[in-house]
Amino acid sequence: GQDLTAVALFLEGLRSRLEREAPAAVAEVAAVMEQVNRAIESTRTIARGLSPIVVGQGGLPEALRGLAERSAGLYGIPVRLRIGPWPEREPEQAVVLQLYRIAQEALTNVARHARATRAWVLLRVRAGQILLRIADDGRGPPEEAASALGLGLRIMRYRAAMIGGEFQLGRRPRGGTSIQVVCPLDAAGTGQA
Repeated sequence: GQDLTAVALFLEGLRSRLEREAPAAVAEVAAVMEQVNRAIESTRTIARGLSPIVVGQGGLPEALRGLAERSAGLYGIPVRLRIGPWPEREPEQAVVLQLYRIAQEALTNVARHARATRAWVLLRVRAGQILLRIADDGRGPPEEAASALGLGLRIMRYRAAMIGGEFQLGRRPRGGTSIQVVCPLDAAGTGQA
């Protein structure tokens, strides 16, 4: 990331010099600068993906806020996030990481398959259980989805099981898909990503 930023600064200086000395070449340098800036943003996205949840900086709720914003910007589908009651002491890191990855996969599925115009993410704790729900207003899951889960859905189900949770895939009454995970607040998940 730092190396790419240095390249961007170098290109900015070159662009300024070319504006004076070779204006015809400015458009080409601007195109390279645009590519470098995209690479910088991709690098930041990858870095956030490696460690998306920072304890002490908002934990899972803040990580989901960032995910919702990035998903909306990347896919052009507004994502409304609702955080209900959430404990001051974050659940185990392995648990919140699995929940984050489930939300991430679900929002990717919304963008790729649902033909949705909007999505919703709900996170809350009630009666000693964490509830994570991701829903959309798209075309809904195929009828055979319950028996022939795609790889993404199987991975989400597996992640839920790793934290002692229940995974549910369903149709929303007004159309679209709803994915829900309920797990114990004191679950002890594995640290796998």
